[in-house]
Amino acid sequence: MKKCKVFCIAFSLITVFVMLMGLSACKPKEKDENAKLVFMESYTQNMNPYITDYFDEESKLNLAEKIDSVKELIAFCDEKKLSVFDENASIYNDSISKMLRELNNEFFINYSIILVFRFKENPNNYIFDSINIKNGTMNINFVTANGNATSKARTNVYIFEINKKDAKTINTIKINESLGEIDKTTKIYIYNLSYINTFGDYKISNLTELNALLKNEILPNIRHEDDLNEIAINKLKEYNDIYFQNKSLILLIYGRGDTRFYSVKSFDIKDMSISITLSTTKLPEDTITIWHPQYYFYIFEIDKTRIENIVDITVNSIEE
Repeated sequence: MKKCKVFCIAFSLITVFVMLMGLSACKPKEKDENAKLVFMESYTQNMNPYITDYFDEESKLNLAEKIDSVKELIAFCDEKKLSVFDENASIYNDSISKMLRELNNEFFINYSIILVFRFKENPNNYIFDSINIKNGTMNINFVTANGNATSKARTNVYIFEINKKDAKTINTIKINESLGEIDKTTKIYIYNLSYINTFGDYKISNLTELNALLKNEILPNIRHEDDLNEIAINKLKEYNDIYFQNKSLILLIYGRGDTRFYSVKSFDIKDMSISITLSTTKLPEDTITIWHPQYYFYIFEIDKTRIENIVDITVNSIEE
């Protein structure tokens, strides 16, 4: 009888525990109260009519706008001539248009958005780094991809979601752009390619090796009519016998499944190996972004003596 009572008590406790766990699982999860990136895309000229209207000397687009309601969003789009709500516009089904139209009155009860448009015509490709809010100022921090990412002029678009409580404290939005740096003795160039069907990593110690790589593995496998590819190839053609007297090259060619840019987080040389870590911003699970192949070409200029014994190159990609 005693054992039976113990069993009944234990069974009752377990039942209560299971019920509590079930109720906890059913409770809606609260969203992170901090501002978070929920959309990003990069547009080059002629990709999107209402964004590329700003590709001129007088009205280059550099905006950071806090929007607290559907009414403010519509007014902003009208003022900037962004055809987000125009069903007859050719860009009505564009990704940013669809994203903005999903933000209804119910969403704006608890949240606001920060819209950031950044025009770029220089070779620096900036990636989102962090956000902080202090004394009424929201600082949105971007950092370069530790080198030059030469590409066409473009406008980068970011949408940040922020809870209403924090949004009410913001009086000023400040965009900070800083240069990333890993190793002052190693110069890094990063190119965005439009298409290439060969990937890998290479150590190049002389002009003969470079020319052989271009002839046999790179040039036959890229689409030459695109300016992005030509810029990268022309860079490789700048290296000559004089350069290779004291320096060598490490080349990485990689394809990605989405539009996130991978910066160089670390470049470690040990014994006969190089370990390279490429890093990108980790996005929330519900982030909306454009998923299509991206191709990147990393060129490392490095002193010849530092890598003359290297026989192995390891590349790791991380999100953080």
